[in-house]
Amino acid sequence: VLKNQKLKKIDFIWVNRDIGNVSWFRNILDEFEAEQESYLASTTPQEKTNSQEQRSRYLDIHLYCTSIRSNEQTMLGNLPYHLVANMYEVIRHEDVHTQLRTPTHVGRPPWKLLFAKFKAEHRSTNVFFTGNRIMADEIKKHCDEHSFRFQNEPYF
Repeated sequence: VLKNQKLKKIDFIWVNRDIGNVSWFRNILDEFEAEQESYLASTTPQEKTNSQEQRSRYLDIHLYCTSIRSNEQTMLGNLPYHLVANMYEVIRHEDVHTQLRTPTHVGRPPWKLLFAKFKAEHRSTNVFFTGNRIMADEIKKHCDEHSFRFQNEPYF
C-alpha cells in the first residue's frame, strides 16, 4: 500500500490518561525535538521564509492527557496550579509535566480540527493507530471523512 510513497512529515499524537506514562519515551521524544531544532537551525537565512521553514518540519508531537482538567473546566481550587503551570512554560520554554518543548494539552484531542488541518497541509495522509477500539472507531470515522488511509494495530 505504501511502497511508492515518500514520508515527508509525521504528526505523532499520543493520548494518555496518566501523564507519568510519557516518561516511557521522554528521552527519545527529547532527542527528536533537539534533532529537529538543529535541522531547522541549519537552514540558511535565505531559505528561512515562514512557509519554507514550516514545510521543512518533519515531526510535530502532540501530547494529550485526559486526567488533567483544562482551564475551561478549572474549579477555583485548581486555579493556582494552572497559573503556575502556564508561567513555568513561559519562563522555562518547556512543559511543566514532561519537561519537553512540546506542550501537554489537557483533555481529548480536537480530532475534527486536527484532521481538517492535516487535509489542508497534505495531499495524502496515512494514519497509523494503536489503542482502544472506541478511539479507533472515532479516528477511522474522521479518516473516512477526509479520504485518509487508516491502519489499525490493536494493542490488546
